[in-house]
Amino acid sequence: MRGRFPESQPPIEWHPDPQVYAERSKRRQATENLEQELPRGWPARVEGPWVWDGNDIAMENGGPGESHWVTKLQAENIADLEAATQRFKRTGKPQVSCIEYTVLMPIQVLRGCSKRLHTDTGLIVLRGLDPDKYSEADNMIMYAGLTSHIGDRRGIQIQSSKEALVHIKDTGTEVAEFPLASHTNEAQPFHSDLGDILCLYVLQTAAEGGESHVASTGRIYNEIAATRPDIIHTLAEPWTFDTPGSVPNHFIRPILHHKDGRVIINFARRLFTGYGRDKRSAELPPISEAQAEALDVIEFTAHRFKTSMKLQKGDVQLQNNFATIHGRNGFVDKTDRKSSGRHMLRLWVRDEQYAWRVPEALETEWARVYDKVEPKEEEWHSEPSYASATDSETSCA
Repeated sequence: MRGRFPESQPPIEWHPDPQVYAERSKRRQATENLEQELPRGWPARVEGPWVWDGNDIAMENGGPGESHWVTKLQAENIADLEAATQRFKRTGKPQVSCIEYTVLMPIQVLRGCSKRLHTDTGLIVLRGLDPDKYSEADNMIMYAGLTSHIGDRRGIQIQSSKEALVHIKDTGTEVAEFPLASHTNEAQPFHSDLGDILCLYVLQTAAEGGESHVASTGRIYNEIAATRPDIIHTLAEPWTFDTPGSVPNHFIRPILHHKDGRVIINFARRLFTGYGRDKRSAELPPISEAQAEALDVIEFTAHRFKTSMKLQKGDVQLQNNFATIHGRNGFVDKTDRKSSGRHMLRLWVRDEQYAWRVPEALETEWARVYDKVEPKEEEWHSEPSYASATDSETSCA
């Protein structure tokens, strides 16, 4: 980052404030000598099917764009999944984490989905499962088997407890007094996770709200590069990510990456603004005004070009975490939150056949997620754990 560190954190919160953003942007453009050219070696724009505008897709489909993303599982596909689940259970293997990568449905269906995630728009919703038909264990077995053909390597999301599967739901204060935002009903700003492919299986929907937002990283980049090249400079420079509770308690790398003609945004706003009672660690340098504006530029640009969807019970949403960033609306659960509240199962997977090459600055984090634990060592819990509700290392909000 250019210049010396500021003495105090600029005005910025985890929930983006459009007025603060507009005032900061106007002030900086009026008073600072901002870069007018892109950094050397960075493209004026990127092209490819993963560069899309959610507004165009909505218009093409005459609605919210869901018909563009949804792949419906046929009755025979679901029957294959159910039969394979029972075959696996008859093996007597004690843990769902030991599931073998066996054919659960015609390979071309799921392998075709994986290819599309890596070479097309980077977003698919598989629709047709009914989680109410199955036991807790059967849902996890089917989900693990299905996603094993989307990615042949599962990532460890919580390093301290070796959790490969994480429950995303509002836990109140039952699991942890001060949980991360993913374990509340709050709206979440745009962010990215650490895996190649983010998988979310919807066991239950909210009574109101909770819409999912996804935006193309390439489209965001093209807009910023054309209008504010100085922001590209800021995002491509080293940032100090705050990870309290880990050792060390921070790491340094860019938010924006350029590899093989593609651009990748990988960050979580919380690691720079703090969240709730957890402010940015005092021993770390505050972010700068330029960095504060850059975070807001990502957020509000993503909202301009996003697609939004109201996921249904049984949906499996698949996102290329390199090609997209995501967020959600806040939600209200049914009266009995514990038994009938919004509930998703999250996995991070990687497909060695189609995977995008990992930028050098992300290699250490990706190795930590994918390289250290054998499937037999994975932990799968039936409910949200304290570790998943409080872990500060995960890059997701």
